[in-house]
Amino acid sequence: MQLIVLVLFVAALAATSFPSSFPAALVLSTAVVFQGCWFMNMGFMLWIPEFVPKVCKFQQNESSSDSMRSAVACASLEADLKARALANMKFSWILSGILILVGSLCLKLVGKYSSNVDLIKYEQLHSRVPDVPIAIDGFKEAHT
Repeated sequence: MQLIVLVLFVAALAATSFPSSFPAALVLSTAVVFQGCWFMNMGFMLWIPEFVPKVCKFQQNESSSDSMRSAVACASLEADLKARALANMKFSWILSGILILVGSLCLKLVGKYSSNVDLIKYEQLHSRVPDVPIAIDGFKEAHT
């Protein structure tokens, strides 16, 4: 969790320093979504007895009248290690899912919003014929 907070802090500094930077904004928003998903996952795993790992058990404190005083306890070191491994796997699954989603959205948007103007400029730079400036006005091309 400390790594997520560090990435979030650095991305927030970068987005503040460079407000027009798309990569900084993308990393910041992805880190915020990931942190929110991770908090929701931990909330389910720690507060709903049905989602507690099978190797551990949900214990409520009988001495207190406060229903919020409870804990998840594992009987042995091996059970504790299994529960931590499950949490690490869920962490990785959530991170992978979010990164795949963000990557596919970026690729889809690049394909949708990329224009042929950039390709024409690239071709003009690498062609051996003299430059013919092209002005695009709406849907028609005008050679000037």
